[in-house]
Amino acid sequence: MAVLAKADSGTLHRLWADLGDGAGFTTLRPAETGMVMVRGRAGGDGMAFALGEMTVTRCAVRLDGSEVLGFAYVAGRDRRHA
Repeated sequence: MAVLAKADSGTLHRLWADLGDGAGFTTLRPAETGMVMVRGRAGGDGMAFALGEMTVTRCAVRLDGSEVLGFAYVAGRDRRHA
């Protein structure tokens, strides 16, 4: 999931289209955009503090013939990427 979340959105769309009808899926939770609090640490190991907010988008799908292994978020508002 981390590799897909960090991948270029255009490349993912092109590769998905290349799969054609062989890539069936069921939407478990439609794409939705929201905010999360980003935390930081002074010097990498100090006390945690709220750095700010970040926009994220999430979507949950199950590929045909697969089980649900987890959920992930994508930075930004790109619903198709999620």
